[in-house]
Amino acid sequence: MKKIRQLISALIILVGFTFFFFLSSPEETYAASSSIQNWSLIDSGLHMDWGGSTSYLSYFKSGVNTWNNYIGNKIRHDTDWTIKDVTLSDIYIVNGTNATTYQYGELKFNKYNMDQLSGTRKQNVATHELGHTLGLAHNTSEDIMYKYDTTRTSLSANDKASYDRYFYVITH
Repeated sequence: MKKIRQLISALIILVGFTFFFFLSSPEETYAASSSIQNWSLIDSGLHMDWGGSTSYLSYFKSGVNTWNNYIGNKIRHDTDWTIKDVTLSDIYIVNGTNATTYQYGELKFNKYNMDQLSGTRKQNVATHELGHTLGLAHNTSEDIMYKYDTTRTSLSANDKASYDRYFYVITH
């Protein structure tokens, strides 16, 4: 009887440890709908340095602040001492796209659409495009990374989980 109790106790401890390890594993802490791309513009120093100019610079900088408040100042303005990872610019194309981030390092805002958006929506677009530079793909309608512009200007739990997942993938 004593051996059976010891065996049951050991089994309970083993199951408890396995359950704890499973729950605390970094790869398992991400939201079910976190979504990442197979590319980002984060450099080998784990920063994303930007340069160039845009008519929407104030909205872009607000987006930078939103992300940096969560990820710890990994998005920086390009200097003489850094290599620019992303170049900002404006284009004018009659289509339904507000902005596009290209995996070769360009973020282009489309003046045709952006000029028609409210300030809140412009900030949403800029923050969303920054998410693409950080390796995030489109996500749910509750997220900055939703595929259409919204009035959302703060990061959702899924936005954060997606970044955490991507950052984990590129650092391990």
